[in-house]
Amino acid sequence: MILHALIVDDEEDVLESPIPGFVRELAEGLRSNRAFQEANERAGFPFPSSQPLNIKVSALGYVSSRVPKYKHHSPVHIHLHLCCEKGGSFRHALRLLKEQFFAVVVSDMRFSEDSLGSRAGRFFVEDIVRRNPELTGILYSAYHRPDDFPPEHFVRKGSASNLGGVELLEKMVAGFARYLAHPSINTLARELHQRGLVYQSDEFGAMLRRAYDYSRLYLDIAEDEQNKRRHPRPTILLDGETGTGKTELAGLMHAISTRHSIPFISATCNQLTDEQFLRSVLFGHVKGAFSGATTDRPGLVETAGKGTLLLDDLHKLSDGSSVILHSFLDDGEYSHLGQDEIRRSAHCAIIGTVETPRWQEIKSKGDLAESFINRVEQLIIRIPPLAARPIDIEHQARYYCDILSRAIGEEMEISDAAIAWLVDYGFPGGNSRKLRDFLKGVITQSARVTDYIDLPEIEEFAQESRLLVRTEKDRNVPTPSSRGAEIPPLVEDATWKVLEDRSSWTGRIARLAVSALAGELQIGGAEAEKLTRKLFESDFQRLWKEFESITHPAGLEHTIDIKLFDELFRYYVVYQTGNPAKAAKQLGMKDNALREFIYSREQKREGTVSDAEE
Repeated sequence: MILHALIVDDEEDVLESPIPGFVRELAEGLRSNRAFQEANERAGFPFPSSQPLNIKVSALGYVSSRVPKYKHHSPVHIHLHLCCEKGGSFRHALRLLKEQFFAVVVSDMRFSEDSLGSRAGRFFVEDIVRRNPELTGILYSAYHRPDDFPPEHFVRKGSASNLGGVELLEKMVAGFARYLAHPSINTLARELHQRGLVYQSDEFGAMLRRAYDYSRLYLDIAEDEQNKRRHPRPTILLDGETGTGKTELAGLMHAISTRHSIPFISATCNQLTDEQFLRSVLFGHVKGAFSGATTDRPGLVETAGKGTLLLDDLHKLSDGSSVILHSFLDDGEYSHLGQDEIRRSAHCAIIGTVETPRWQEIKSKGDLAESFINRVEQLIIRIPPLAARPIDIEHQARYYCDILSRAIGEEMEISDAAIAWLVDYGFPGGNSRKLRDFLKGVITQSARVTDYIDLPEIEEFAQESRLLVRTEKDRNVPTPSSRGAEIPPLVEDATWKVLEDRSSWTGRIARLAVSALAGELQIGGAEAEKLTRKLFESDFQRLWKEFESITHPAGLEHTIDIKLFDELFRYYVVYQTGNPAKAAKQLGMKDNALREFIYSREQKREGTVSDAEE
């Protein structure tokens, strides 16, 4: 889960002032705040407890000179939005507040000199808090606090370009702690963490925000549920491609509603195409209602009680079955099959799911009544496909690699190159489920060979599972016959034609390498191309020959495989730098991750040398 904060002002220099010092202090303040960490513990630790949180900063309504230069670590835990509003319209701020989980909103008090503009910030903060009581609203100003405004929500500016210093920082930290401690938000954070719903994209966050709002508005049990009058059943439709987690999202919405302690019942509409069978399954039947009905049997609607009924794959209903379901959704009444004279009232909430391509086809062809489609689409949540969220592919892949490898007693990592392949593929038609299943196969196949999932492991399994057919030539991997061959001289004045090849991995990787050097070293394209060519056609080839001589030591029957080479090289960097902290920076790892790696290997290797000597 990502928590958001919003700072609104009409002065750009004021909005720029938190970067970078205030942002870093906010991250450290959250780590050391006891109330925040207690709420974090109750939620099952969805946020780190022993290190500062990673904060992303965005600018809206103006062009920032500092935000593009501010580099945040990944994954993002807090997103701070700096919003410039002229005249107090708050159009940018109001749009943001609908789309994400905002814990804290800070606003300047005055946005113009007229009587309304001088109080616009106050009206904005008060209205937002009234609509979202779990959120903390803070008003700050260079002017005195209004007499009737609560002092605990007011901060006095120190200067024209100062947000309010330590006082504002403390109030924002307390606001985050209060928000995470709120029962509904704490439950949401815990459920997301337990269900493995990992995301970083704004698109998925906006979808979750809508799911949360709909759950609170339509799934929470109303005070008049006991009344005998007819109630249209609250029905929410989840529209997404296969594998996007519609069933998991439905379970999440039930878990964060006041119905969470009452049953969550699921029915697959693929089995409910017969009208009599649909009535029997959903509404129940009495003895003798049809051949084989030897006893009375309650339906799923009655079994759900005041819980939630999931109707999975609504697009698979027949036209006749949809008519029966439409009538039930409209008035919330039903009767047991074989006992039509007795009408009963339902008290469950309804969540339906459809697969996007098939649902669009049904609507375009008119396979189901338009009135039924309009009824179930009154409250619709569209789940964005995974291919449209590349940043989520990266983080889901790292998450699945961790939990799936731990499930088989291993601790495996996945390389950036492997991640890039997964992002490029996108997993169309399967989404998160297909990504998880694919990585499970890769991990299972590679676990006894390496603890580092790299591009060769990904491509090999992709070929076996027919996701991708590639040749050794496309991969540009040296073949056994080419190893040890003479390195061709580098022709400096010739055009490097490989960059023009857009049909193979050779050209793709070469262009990627040029881009990486140009971006990281801040050099021109021509210079980056020249350096890349020198590395690929000369320096790296010599390094490859050295690698071959290391992995095939003279006088030994066995070779050093890539897994052992990787382990030894990490040892060498620690040996060369003198300690894990310096070595981790060289290796691009976190200090604690490298220390855990060394500790685990010490436990694993303990006694190996002494046993061999004996």
